[in-house]
Amino acid sequence: MKNLSKILVFTVLSVFLVAGSAMAVPTIPPTEGYTWVDNPYWTPTDLTTGEDGESLFIIKVEHAVYESDFGLYTVDDISSPTKSIGMHFEIFDKNNEAWAQKDVYFRQTGANWDITTDNIKDPDNVTWTSFDNEFGFYYGVYAGGMDDPSIDYTYYSDSQFNTVDKGDQHVAIEWNGVSGVNIYLEDLRSANADWDWQDMTVLGNDLAPAPVPEPATMLLLGSGLAGLAGFGRKKFFKKG
Repeated sequence: MKNLSKILVFTVLSVFLVAGSAMAVPTIPPTEGYTWVDNPYWTPTDLTTGEDGESLFIIKVEHAVYESDFGLYTVDDISSPTKSIGMHFEIFDKNNEAWAQKDVYFRQTGANWDITTDNIKDPDNVTWTSFDNEFGFYYGVYAGGMDDPSIDYTYYSDSQFNTVDKGDQHVAIEWNGVSGVNIYLEDLRSANADWDWQDMTVLGNDLAPAPVPEPATMLLLGSGLAGLAGFGRKKFFKKG
């Protein structure tokens, strides 16, 4: 039995006066009905309808100084303090225009998960990529703008993986407690950042924080994990 979760993704160009970070925070309050969530990893929630389960992503491109890609990434062990990045899956690149639209599908076969943006109504022309149902978000930033041929740096929802400004949260996440997620980007380097969180915004639906480690794992990690949580809380209240 295969479960398939469809993610519809499209870009929107508008002014959206909210900001914030689940982990590095703005001084602006969260969106009404949302709270900042200190969890870099997420999972689809609408798998109850099997092959018809779906989520919705809306990407709002606002006052970005640079151009950016957006996508999802996996890690080898979400509960490990020494985790490493597994796969990247790009949803949009810097050349996508406002209102561009894609369907992103997740498929489960046994214990394995795959992902694709191909049209699954044409199964003979679908290429599936090995992935996971627990993932983080990333933005690849092109400091040279549209004509820049390569990514200058990448910011992750788990800031330990940032290619620059490691540990500084440039991807902020808020959640409505049900399934709605807002994902914000601060694209400038930390030294020059304005922390207005209006550079690029992704609104997601049918998503929830990925499960935390089992109690035994939490006990094994002990005070080290508690210390990490304390450090994350300090970052959450960082002033812009």
